[in-house]
Amino acid sequence: MASLDGLDISDLIDRGREALWLEYKQSAPWDELKLKVSKAALAFANTRDGGYLVIGMRDLGNDHYEATGMTAEHLGTYGLDDVQAQVSRYAAPDVSLDCAVREHDGKRFYVITVDEFRDVPVVCTKGVDGELRQAAIYARRLAPISSAPIDNQGDMRTLLDLATDRALGREIQRLRSAGLWHSEPVVVETDSERFAIQRGDI
Repeated sequence: MASLDGLDISDLIDRGREALWLEYKQSAPWDELKLKVSKAALAFANTRDGGYLVIGMRDLGNDHYEATGMTAEHLGTYGLDDVQAQVSRYAAPDVSLDCAVREHDGKRFYVITVDEFRDVPVVCTKGVDGELRQAAIYARRLAPISSAPIDNQGDMRTLLDLATDRALGREIQRLRSAGLWHSEPVVVETDSERFAIQRGDI
C-alpha cells in the first residue's frame, strides 16, 4: 500500500460505499473509535494489498455513506503516534500504517492506510471489551463487508494463499540476490547442458 503522501482521497470519499480495501467511520473522538480502528487495521493487514480507513463518513444505511467530515474537536484527539501505539498493543507482528488529515470539499477527514503483512499474518494478542478477541486472525469479509475474525475455510484459504505468495516472493528475491534466479526459463536439451547447470555454469 502506498504512503498517504500526495494521495488524492477523492476516490476514497466519493465512492460512498465500503469495499474489502476500504472502511468508513463516522466522526468521533479517538477514545470511542480506537478499538474499532485497531480491529480494522488488523483485518487490513491480513488482506491482499492492505486497505484504507476513512474517518468522517456518516452511515446512511444499506452500505451508503455521506461525507460529513470530522469536527475540529474530534480531530484534535487523533495523532499518528497514538494510532500506531494503539494498534501495536493488539498486533503480532506489528502492523505498518500511516495516518494523515486530508481535506475534501472543505471538510477534513482522518485517513489511515494499512499495509499488507510483510512476513506472516497478524494475530490479535489480547481480547478487550468484546471488540477484539485474543488469538483471533482478523480479515476483511464480504456480505456484509466487515472486519471480523476468520471463521470459515474459504477466508482461511485466502489468507494461506497470501502468506504463500509472500514467502515465495521473499525466496525469489533471495535467489535473485544470490544470482541464482533467471527471469527467462533455461531450456535444457542435452545431457552436457544438464551437467553444466549442476556445476553452475548455466
